[in-house]
Amino acid sequence: MKRIFLAILLLVALVVPVQAGSAQTGIASWYGPGNGVAMPFCTWTYRHTYGCGSVVITSLDTGLSTVASVIDYCFCYVGTPQERIVDLQWEVVAALGLDLSRGLYQVTVEPVTIPDTSMRRPIARHWVE
Repeated sequence: MKRIFLAILLLVALVVPVQAGSAQTGIASWYGPGNGVAMPFCTWTYRHTYGCGSVVITSLDTGLSTVASVIDYCFCYVGTPQERIVDLQWEVVAALGLDLSRGLYQVTVEPVTIPDTSMRRPIARHWVE
């Protein structure tokens, strides 16, 4: 049982490469129509179990940023000299003010963090006199 727990813990640690508050700078490419992005951690199982979340992508060429949902898996040439950190769909490329004819772009990718804005209600007190 202990081995299974450790294996699951290790798998989760390896699957989530971008942690809250951390940003990665690297190369992005594009892959087709739509308004989402693909990243190496977003496997089918992970996407349908936990959801892959959203990221803020900033183009280092134009300075423009956009928020996009991580909707797909990308091999992204991980571990090779051609490694990419994200694969963008066409609408994301356009939102960043980039040209599809280029193919590769320098970007920064940062996970979207949603603050806890819930309003906690005070405990109702009933006074008895």
